[in-house]
Amino acid sequence: MPVTNHFARTINANASQLGKVTVIATPNDESDANRRAAEYAEKAVNAADLESGFDVLRPLLGKHTVLWGIGCTKDVYDLNATAGQITVKQNTVVSTWMLACASCGKTSTLPGDPGKSSDSAPLGTVSGNARPSDSDTTVPNQQGQSFTDQPNQGMKCPECGSNETKQYQKKRIVPEGQKTFRKGRLRTEVIPIFEVYLPRDCRNPNLSPCVLHRYRRKLSALRQSYPKRANGVQAQAPSDVHEIYLEALRALVNYNYQNEQTVDTTTVTEIWCQWNELPLAIQQKLDAYWGDDADTIDDAHNAGIFMVWSTGVMLDWGVNRHGGDMPFTFYLWDLDPASCYPKGGGVDLVPLQKRLNRLDSLVELGLMTNAAGKWLWPNTQTQEPPSGSPTDLVRYDPIGEGKNKPEFVQPSPFHEVVMALRQAIIQDFQMIGNTLGVQEGIQPQGVKSFRGIAYLGAKAQEQTNSQRSLWEMGNQIRYRKVLKLAATDGTMRDRSR
Repeated sequence: MPVTNHFARTINANASQLGKVTVIATPNDESDANRRAAEYAEKAVNAADLESGFDVLRPLLGKHTVLWGIGCTKDVYDLNATAGQITVKQNTVVSTWMLACASCGKTSTLPGDPGKSSDSAPLGTVSGNARPSDSDTTVPNQQGQSFTDQPNQGMKCPECGSNETKQYQKKRIVPEGQKTFRKGRLRTEVIPIFEVYLPRDCRNPNLSPCVLHRYRRKLSALRQSYPKRANGVQAQAPSDVHEIYLEALRALVNYNYQNEQTVDTTTVTEIWCQWNELPLAIQQKLDAYWGDDADTIDDAHNAGIFMVWSTGVMLDWGVNRHGGDMPFTFYLWDLDPASCYPKGGGVDLVPLQKRLNRLDSLVELGLMTNAAGKWLWPNTQTQEPPSGSPTDLVRYDPIGEGKNKPEFVQPSPFHEVVMALRQAIIQDFQMIGNTLGVQEGIQPQGVKSFRGIAYLGAKAQEQTNSQRSLWEMGNQIRYRKVLKLAATDGTMRDRSR
């Protein structure tokens, strides 16, 4: 069947309008701290998009938003080993008692230490992380006797012999070792909406109190992300899970069949919800588990919890460290008053594309069969029929003698109504797909003046204002979450349990 793909062109034309959103941060007042914070926010979002890969994924998100009516991104702080490691030096503060002379202006190290020396630290030093108190000012003199830091009561200066001396502590930082941490980075995923479950009674996906995410993941990736718990996870074929139709939809946009058959993968379930969405029995068990840890209980009640599991193995769980926000951000194409899943452009454009395909098939079949003229050639004719060449010479007997004369039928491949119907379908494509305007290069009929063309362009642009507004709102919500992730520097998810 011939396909004139107006569907793909219409989706691309609408998705191209959903480009990069410029972030403008405004300080609350004229203070230096707030102005620096606003400047940081404007520069941080560009750096976050580059680090997380959102600049590359933005066209794909636009296609999802226009095609299905809703696009979804998931922003997390990835602590996977593939992000690299960072080494931090560990230092300790070492204090040394010093003697200062007011007469000669020289300083010297006291030869003794007030009971704080050790085998690893020299005399006259205080090593360790503990900071000596300000009241600990008693040191021994050369004769082993203690004295205070009052002037004219200390030991003699070893340089000039003066009694105008005063003792003090000199502190310095000494390297003690180093620790290695996972570097981590911001990571953004564009998730097909077939992997996300939302409550039907929520008013808006970005205000949903509970989000369930089911996705396929390789066992090697899980064991790298969760090295202590993923050893018990088993491989699962798509046919082994009860969401077989969901897996078929997911396979259209995520991976191919051959990859699924050759790589050990499993289905991972991830849930993020508020505390009120949990059953009462689970709330009671969690309260009993945390016990006297009042801070953790308050955080869980305010921000909610998250859980990640696969094939009966709990991989990760804990308090939501995203500041009470969900890591998922939803971008809507057009609001639906009856469902949290809005209607995309594909709902109206797919029936038109099917009609256009059937009509184009009829046109091509007519051109192939009826565009050339036909000869009605009686069986009683003695001459050979023409070969089809325009220069064929056909002879026949005009007297007849009982024979029928051949007749030529003029070609008529299809009725003129067919082209009118095709043009009407294309116009519906342009109208429903918001591409009927001068911004798409369509010359309006009967309008010649510049002012008239500009007016029509402005009116055509008004058709997509609501979609662009929803797109900007989704980006604004995402950037707020990304700034929180960057500010917390990877402490969003607690993997220490």
